[in-house]
Amino acid sequence: MKKTVILLVTLFLIGGVNAAYSKGLKIAVVDLQKALNETNEGKQAKKIIEESVKQKQDIIKKKEAELKKKKEALDKLSPNSSEYNKKLNDYQKSINKLRSLIEKSQNELSKKESTYSKNILNSLINIIKKIRKTEGYDLVIEVHAGVVDYNPAIDITNQVVKRYNKLTSPKK
Repeated sequence: MKKTVILLVTLFLIGGVNAAYSKGLKIAVVDLQKALNETNEGKQAKKIIEESVKQKQDIIKKKEAELKKKKEALDKLSPNSSEYNKKLNDYQKSINKLRSLIEKSQNELSKKESTYSKNILNSLINIIKKIRKTEGYDLVIEVHAGVVDYNPAIDITNQVVKRYNKLTSPKK
């Protein structure tokens, strides 16, 4: 009995696969990273993040310069003096503050990038779903999800970007 059920299930699955092939699967691919980078909002988000990175880098460079001056002043003192210990303590605190600032900056930038990306990607996925339904695709695959090679004719990335920009552009 068990063998009969397994045989029937196997035949059913093979029949389903054959039916799908005989009908012809319609497959598309999309490069979400490219789409994210090429949308107008994606480009704006990238500029905003790059400006934030530059601002953070400028602050960190100033702090590093201050730290370098403290190190130079420390090197001029005798290790046996009481002033040396005070300056050493101040120098070490400054190092820890700089490390903390760098870590905080990285976290802020990562969070900002994630927020922008997540919002845009959610919209892109909704557009992809609409394209899949209206154009009759059976499957849409993200190109970075293990696709080795594909015919560029089935790439809908540009179509997704155009629809996204059209939907999100200010109305005139």
